[in-house]
Amino acid sequence: KKMSEMANDNPGITIFSKSYIRQKAWQDESDITQEIQQKIYIKHFEGPIASGFASELIMMAQSLPEVEIVIMRMEKVAYIDQLGVYAIKEAVTTLQENNILLLITGMQIQPTDKLKQVRMIPYLIPEKNLHPDFQSVIKALSTDNVPHRYSANLAIKA
Repeated sequence: KKMSEMANDNPGITIFSKSYIRQKAWQDESDITQEIQQKIYIKHFEGPIASGFASELIMMAQSLPEVEIVIMRMEKVAYIDQLGVYAIKEAVTTLQENNILLLITGMQIQPTDKLKQVRMIPYLIPEKNLHPDFQSVIKALSTDNVPHRYSANLAIKA
């Protein structure tokens, strides 16, 4: 609860707003072409995924426009609480129902262990959709490591 309150009090930590808004790209995302940017949504997590973010996470999944892929950048997430797990499960289920591929980057030890403990990994989120960093996601999107529907139209400029 305390972590959630701290995150809510910190204006630098943003998770989701009630409407769909593209977030400012991180430096390593600068090579993504405009065409690809229209097909993917990159969610930057800036802190723990705790009870205060549960409803916002679910709203994000439900309010995305026509995108094919969601990339959750979790490099800065050191902790997920139980309500955060439920929110991720609901968001992943919503994305899957809308035929949107979910890829996750940079999961730290506690979040990974927590999602494995409740069997979200590998049953709801396949391990092949987990990547150590953003560049490995881009590489996967540029090859046949993802379903043809996604890889055929997502080439990264050199």
